[in-house]
Amino acid sequence: MSSVRDLYDILQPLASQPECKTCRLCEEHVGLVYLLEDEGKRLNDELLPVLTTSQGQYLSRSREGWCCAFDHETNTCRIYDSRPLCCRIYPLDLMEVGGETWWVIHSECPIAQRFQREKKLGILAALTFSMEQRLSADQIARWIRQDRLSQMIEDFSLDPSRVMTLRRLGERPNFP
Repeated sequence: MSSVRDLYDILQPLASQPECKTCRLCEEHVGLVYLLEDEGKRLNDELLPVLTTSQGQYLSRSREGWCCAFDHETNTCRIYDSRPLCCRIYPLDLMEVGGETWWVIHSECPIAQRFQREKKLGILAALTFSMEQRLSADQIARWIRQDRLSQMIEDFSLDPSRVMTLRRLGERPNFP
């Protein structure tokens, strides 16, 4: 079983992408920001409101519906360098599609578009495989449960033009 911090290291190739400075799709698409392990305590220590439910912990939303860490005037995240795993992984996600669990990519994200244009989706598949190898079955189950709750509350689309399946959970990636 890996710590969330280990997963942050795996996701380093997605950190500080130039597209993040001018885009707010993650705010529009991530949905509820669910927190794993000690992320809730750490963010609460940063004076961000954290909601605790029977399903887990989540960052609170503003009255206007924005994530409490998102600055809608500048389109930036106030905690970008210390953002939770749920946000770090974007444009990747673990979702149920057609009754199966898949690693998907939110194809509207400029990062996803660049990786696709440069034919580097294999890098993203490798990231998901590396993460999956370090997650326990319990961590994956909790992630899926929290994501399912987020999908029920938020407006998620599995429209192929918005979400592209990358690889099925448990399958080895096909590297070109």
